[in-house]
Amino acid sequence: MNYDEAIQILATSSRSDWVIDDARGTFTYKNDLNLNIKRDDEAERREFSEPWANKHPDPHAYSKYFDVRYGQSHLERKHLVVVDGGRAILPIPKSAIDLTVTDEDLNFARIIDEPSAVDEYLERSNIQVS
Repeated sequence: MNYDEAIQILATSSRSDWVIDDARGTFTYKNDLNLNIKRDDEAERREFSEPWANKHPDPHAYSKYFDVRYGQSHLERKHLVVVDGGRAILPIPKSAIDLTVTDEDLNFARIIDEPSAVDEYLERSNIQVS
């Protein structure tokens, strides 16, 4: 597998294509066990403050990092935001004013979190897909 193939899988696969261990924060692609995502639980938990992220019943939001690897090779690091007391994990829009995300970033969030929760909170946050 090359880099572009791995990125394409992240952009198009569904949550059901991954073996998920929520407790460990690991996601392993079923069709190639070398492709995996690991939640970085060692990174400092940072509060995230933008109106779209803090407008929910629980206004606290914080950022989380996820590392994408193929075997021992690091491919990229993704930055997502946990909103509403952990009820959803969302991609970060282009800016606090430009509330758009790419299809690829949206799909990555849908792998990490339940797609229905991601979609519901995108709508609640007024985030659009560009």
